[in-house]
Amino acid sequence: TAWAFAKAQHEAPSLFAALARASEGRLHEFNPQGLANTAWAFAWLDDRESGDVLFGTTSFATCCASKEAEFTPAAKHQLHFWSQWRAELSAPWPALPF
Repeated sequence: TAWAFAKAQHEAPSLFAALARASEGRLHEFNPQGLANTAWAFAWLDDRESGDVLFGTTSFATCCASKEAEFTPAAKHQLHFWSQWRAELSAPWPALPF
């Protein structure tokens, strides 16, 4: 869902806030592509406020690290985009370990 809204460049702050809250405790259920798509979507729409909810703990980085070998090159590209966004914001979110 987040990816589709971002791909269409449709900003929906209340939707992304709800997605962040619903996803934060369920990241371990996401497959690698789902993690990458979600990260890319939040970065593409520059949603820092909801990003703080979803990426502000170690959960996202830990889930990505546990599935590192399963990420396709395209998914790693999406995560790289997210990492650049994170650095650009000087966000205190945990970095990806790869």
